[in-house]
Amino acid sequence: MIDVLLTADIEFDINGALTFPMSATPMGAESVFRLSAGRDQGLRFILETLGRHGLPGTFFLETLAARFFGIQPLTDVAEAILQGGGHELGLHLHPEWRYFNGDDWRESLNAARATGWRPSGVLADCTEQEFADLLDESCANFEAASGRVPRIFRSGSLSAASFMYPLLARRQLTVASNVGVAVNLPRDVELCVNHGSVQVDGVREFAVTSFSDLKFGNWNHLRLLTITGCTFAEMRHILEGAARLDAGPIVLLTHASEFSTMLPTAAGARFHANRVTMRRLDDLCRYLACNRNLYKVSTLSDCAADTPLNALAARPAPLVIGPWSMPRRWIESRRMARLALPAAD
Repeated sequence: MIDVLLTADIEFDINGALTFPMSATPMGAESVFRLSAGRDQGLRFILETLGRHGLPGTFFLETLAARFFGIQPLTDVAEAILQGGGHELGLHLHPEWRYFNGDDWRESLNAARATGWRPSGVLADCTEQEFADLLDESCANFEAASGRVPRIFRSGSLSAASFMYPLLARRQLTVASNVGVAVNLPRDVELCVNHGSVQVDGVREFAVTSFSDLKFGNWNHLRLLTITGCTFAEMRHILEGAARLDAGPIVLLTHASEFSTMLPTAAGARFHANRVTMRRLDDLCRYLACNRNLYKVSTLSDCAADTPLNALAARPAPLVIGPWSMPRRWIESRRMARLALPAAD
């Protein structure tokens, strides 16, 4: 039996405001709950799907956005997750929110961009002091919003660097899931982990699973195990292969925004359900619930406490699927692209 971790990053939407500061405005809780025709097509859809199949999830709440929105919208999101029962709430950090300072943020960003400055959303590019300061602010916001101290952490954009881990451990953030080599390859070799977990300076790191769907010699085309990027057949194949090899834990990533399409209108944002990704999550949860002899779905902290560190997890070879899945993924991608088109009047 292998551990499977269903993780979701819950974050407000900067909505292009760093690129077009004079015309775009960040979106708060509406970008997480994503209401359409009275139904939540975002966070609560994830919670309802997990609840229907009796599975726990790990949710990482981005809290630096309190610089723009304040604490109350984050509290509303945290309460929705914690009321679901059995789920874990951790800290998420996107450094882009540090650029929203004061009432004159539009003018400040616009003037800076005119000089050629561009914002960085990569924590690995921060200095140790910059990261420490952002982490302290985010931890304080998390505690104010949720009434609890964070104990697990995920960096924005899966940005990982070795200097981050002693700073996390110092703040008792001893379990993390920062690595996703398929989308953001760390500069530090010890963090180049395709899947499984490693110990880094007192922090247990659980890499979001990267797998290969094409291989030539020593070269692998890597992809991240996500709801929006993988068909259900691909997810099932990865899980079956990991179970055969006893290659857990498997960490899957999703976001509240993956289950609906946002269409801007003159009256504000409008959301439409993405039936493709909704079906993928439901199929995945049903498969896991029906195969509890093979998979133990748990939270990140429970997995860290219950399972020994895999001594072979330093740099395991990626799990592999064949190119047979490409036609199905192409068809489903076309369906999702059509969902993003404005509806005819």
